[in-house]
Amino acid sequence: MEAAKRKFYDLVRVQGLEANMISRAQEKSLLSQGVTHFNLSFQDAHGLFLSAVAEQNIALASDADHHIRTFLEQMAKNGKVSKKHFADAVAIYRRLTNGQVPDGEARRQVKTLMQENAWRARRSLVFPYPGSKRWFNKI
Repeated sequence: MEAAKRKFYDLVRVQGLEANMISRAQEKSLLSQGVTHFNLSFQDAHGLFLSAVAEQNIALASDADHHIRTFLEQMAKNGKVSKKHFADAVAIYRRLTNGQVPDGEARRQVKTLMQENAWRARRSLVFPYPGSKRWFNKI
């Protein structure tokens, strides 16, 4: 059993070496491999996974999503998020993913999080389109 744990631990470390980030799909795949191929319990696989991630300072997309959701929850006023707070959320998301997610993808992910939580874009109050939500619709 210890050999299986060590192999799974090393597998997680190797997965994170290339990009220094693990996406949600990769996280799910690794955990299912731990349970099916290495015969670990989910708790053991998850614990080893988190340990390897912490040791190698590997970013998790699921962790970034959680933090951005919390940030937007605090910044949303009347269920609306301003363009500035949206841009801040994108910057934080990129930092939490060790810069491995391109700006366009980070914008799409933050927009998806807003839509999942029924937060809307606040209308722009500045030129060139006062009262417009074009900045959000263009994403």
